[in-house]
Amino acid sequence: MENEMEVLYTAISWMERIGIQLICSIATIIIAKILLRVIKKVLTKVEQKYEKFTPLMLGFLIKLIQVLIWILAILVVLGFWGINLTPVIAGLGVTGVVLGFALQESISSIFSGMMLAINQPFGIGDYVDIGSTSGTVKAMDIMSVTLRTPDNKKITMSNKIVWSQVIVNYSDLDKRRLDMTAGVAYGTNLDSAKSVIKSVLDSYPEVLKDPEPVIEVSNLADSEVTFIVRPWVSPSDYWNVNWRFQKDIYNAFEKAGIEIPYTKGINSSEFNKDLRSIGTTPEVRLKTLRRLIHAKPIVRILEAHSGMSGLIIENISAQHGDTIREFDGMWSSSLTDSTCKGKPDIEAVDLTTRLNDLTNILECTTKPIIFDGDTGGKTEHFVFTVRTLERNGISAVIIEDKIGLKKNSLFGTDAIQTQDSIEGFCHKIAEGKKAQVTDDFMIIARVESLIAGKSVDDALE
Repeated sequence: MENEMEVLYTAISWMERIGIQLICSIATIIIAKILLRVIKKVLTKVEQKYEKFTPLMLGFLIKLIQVLIWILAILVVLGFWGINLTPVIAGLGVTGVVLGFALQESISSIFSGMMLAINQPFGIGDYVDIGSTSGTVKAMDIMSVTLRTPDNKKITMSNKIVWSQVIVNYSDLDKRRLDMTAGVAYGTNLDSAKSVIKSVLDSYPEVLKDPEPVIEVSNLADSEVTFIVRPWVSPSDYWNVNWRFQKDIYNAFEKAGIEIPYTKGINSSEFNKDLRSIGTTPEVRLKTLRRLIHAKPIVRILEAHSGMSGLIIENISAQHGDTIREFDGMWSSSLTDSTCKGKPDIEAVDLTTRLNDLTNILECTTKPIIFDGDTGGKTEHFVFTVRTLERNGISAVIIEDKIGLKKNSLFGTDAIQTQDSIEGFCHKIAEGKKAQVTDDFMIIARVESLIAGKSVDDALE
């Protein structure tokens, strides 16, 4: 009986001790939470009162204090439970050395974060360049800085990397200068052009009056006189004014009758003469058509079906006023290829035969060639056609949205013209685009709705 009472007293004593330890541990955690809440509230008030105490510094300091208080709370709780911390503290020396090597990057980021918080090169919401990375600062903690890029990507960078880079802050100051240009053609009255530019800037309430915008001639380029346009705006208005100006200055110049320059002096006759003098390669010929389309308002193409017709197109020219006009390229027509062989225009002449005839033209000419691919055939065959034509230096293939036995478009509604579905035709073109190697080769779609007697709306669809 005596032993049982002793065991009971021991159990009650153990439970009392455990209860006290548990209550003290819970109380420590509650006190730590209350203390953190009070410190956060005090620091928030300090941040609101003192301008130099930024939200960035506030966030960093709160994170640091949280870590320290929770470490202290854990040590106190361990002490309540009778865990001897002396060996732990004694071992911290050796452990510290090991962890120092293992966590040197993290420790470096913490200290870099302290430097960022103290020096305040940017704040939350600022638009910055950090090295080659640009974005809006969304968050910062003891380890990293988070940016959001203009295309809505989230980028997280360690504080060590941030502190070691050149930081450009576009939002820190109250105004920012736009560096824009506006070009006018030679022969333009420059004072009038300057006045038009100024009137556009004056119409923007976002443009600051002080400092005054700078509008001056900055460059005499090959085809234009370039004005540099430098107004001052608030950082938040920077991109809005930049984009609006590009559209508004175009409309203002057009309204004032001021010519906006474009590439002049593109003389296809001289270009072709030079090209013939040095010869050509499949790669050079392939690129020529796209270059001409971009450079000239009208590109003239004539049908060729033999070496002789190709030579005629290569060399024929006509005087028109002060200029000499000539054809810029050739069209390899399935109709004339078939006619020359006495066959109907129903794709009876296969690709291999047509390529043999095309070789004769390629050997004696330098101008770009567009290949009439009829319907393009089956999608698998069209892929082969694209690869073969591109390899031989043909600039483009044109296909029509028909299926079944080909009927010449010249017959119109007298012959049944069966069109492919939109999905089927698009799939064929898409597979052809996947097959091509260069960006210069072109696939041109020819919609036959009007030939088939259908409406304009059908063609547009």
